[in-house]
Amino acid sequence: MQRSPLADRINRIAYLVVNVSDAERSRAFYENLTPLRVLTSIDAPEQTFHSLGIAEGSFRGYALDDRSGALPMQVHLIEWTSPRPVGQAYPVFWHVGLAKMAFITTSARSKLQQLKGAGVEPSNHLIYRGYTSIQDPDGVIISFPAQQIEEATEIHETLIHTNPSVRDIERSMDFYSNVLGLHLASESVPPQPVESSQGPGSVLSQWDSHLYTGRAGGPFHIDLSQFHHPAPTPDTLTPYEQANNLGIARIGFEVDDIEACRAILGAGEIEEWDYGPGWKPRRTLCFRDPDGIRLELFEKDFTVQRHRSDGANPPPLDPQGQSATP
Repeated sequence: MQRSPLADRINRIAYLVVNVSDAERSRAFYENLTPLRVLTSIDAPEQTFHSLGIAEGSFRGYALDDRSGALPMQVHLIEWTSPRPVGQAYPVFWHVGLAKMAFITTSARSKLQQLKGAGVEPSNHLIYRGYTSIQDPDGVIISFPAQQIEEATEIHETLIHTNPSVRDIERSMDFYSNVLGLHLASESVPPQPVESSQGPGSVLSQWDSHLYTGRAGGPFHIDLSQFHHPAPTPDTLTPYEQANNLGIARIGFEVDDIEACRAILGAGEIEEWDYGPGWKPRRTLCFRDPDGIRLELFEKDFTVQRHRSDGANPPPLDPQGQSATP
């Protein structure tokens, strides 16, 4: 099979964009219950986002990373200030779209204790396959698959995957493999519905899942999944139409030459987005997968600055979290 030209352009899966209704509330939630910590703030002024279908818009929020080492995965918590967020996050884990994210954790029992201590109840009353699932303040489904059931003295966690739930797994695999050029790392295809605690809506589930990584590797995967049980219904078949809908909105990929990527894709408009103080202009190309799930490429030539409690700013950071100064 011929190698996709984008395979040599996409460096890594870099971040998830999560639209929230209250950036401060969401920041506190994720820092309290996940390994994510704020890297810097985002304060995008009024500007045009043609590729998102927003003629004039602005947003604020935070870029967080999971502190997983040389290739930290980021989550961008985005609160649209104009236009304001709309809709709701997907209520069930098999909804077509970016249905949920997952953090691998050390111990299921220890995680349960932490969640209950924070007043957060799991979305499933019983825990199967070591999965504990909850919802964030806006309803986004978050799962914590555990390495063990027994209690652990320490909890170590990493952002491990997001789930693009799709209608036709063969069509989607062709796109993610042969158009994006991602690497198929593993598969999970149970022959019948099994008990699982993947999130609200059902205890039983059956999936056809294929996990992809970028050429840089790293612990984070795109868990491309078609759910056969529960059976899809008309109200679960369409991803978010509006870019400011609450929930996981986009997956971001770091590339080294966005002009070359646009030429390969043969579509899309390269835009320069202003994320506010501390950010260089972000050259971005947005497009959709076969199900209409939003994806974006960004060119890696930008820097951000960490905030410190003493108010001082250390040297700028590149997207990998390394000092950008000699």
